[in-house]
Amino acid sequence: MEIRRVQITGGLSYIMTLPKEWIDAQKIKKNDSIGIELQLDGTLLITKIIEQEPLQRKKEFSVDGITEPEYLFRLLIGAYISGITTIAITSKERLPPFVRAVVRDFTQMTIGQEAVEENDLMIILKDLLNPSEMPFVNSIKRMFVIVKAIHEDAITAIRTRNPSLAADVTARDNDLDRLHWLIARQTHMILSNVVLSKKMGVSPGMAVHYLRDQPDHRANR
Repeated sequence: MEIRRVQITGGLSYIMTLPKEWIDAQKIKKNDSIGIELQLDGTLLITKIIEQEPLQRKKEFSVDGITEPEYLFRLLIGAYISGITTIAITSKERLPPFVRAVVRDFTQMTIGQEAVEENDLMIILKDLLNPSEMPFVNSIKRMFVIVKAIHEDAITAIRTRNPSLAADVTARDNDLDRLHWLIARQTHMILSNVVLSKKMGVSPGMAVHYLRDQPDHRANR
């Protein structure tokens, strides 16, 4: 830990210099603004991030050489969970039909993802959901309701030998995946954006707690 002394200037203001290595790494110049956040434990967080909106991050995937739809789907889910806001799917030649099918499945299985631009060589997906509009508590409460209903209906389907109800139970499991992935996405975004953390009223530690302690629905599979 580097120790620096607090000084007084003008008889009223307390000042302390910032490490030059950090200034250079953050590319901060004279008269730039930085943010200071008071943490719950009394420490101060100094950050260059002062925008109120989530950071815009872009990821491009070339499907040239990709032949497995499941692999492409997992790439998209990974980008979604990591907090990517714009996903570009590109190809040097005409996009194979399976790519569009995977994109449709991806947008249906995730919350806030929409195709905003599309042609023969490219599909652009953009996140249209403000993460602060979906509080963690609401998502977890919704997951609890779904899990409870799934367990009850699964037992009923077995007892009554009802194939339609059993199929509906399987389909509703997708709703849990959507909420689970959303919570994982929000957690990653909060861990990298202190402004979003404060806006949502959730500390990084609490976000990790929400991600870890979601209702367990894997027993249905």
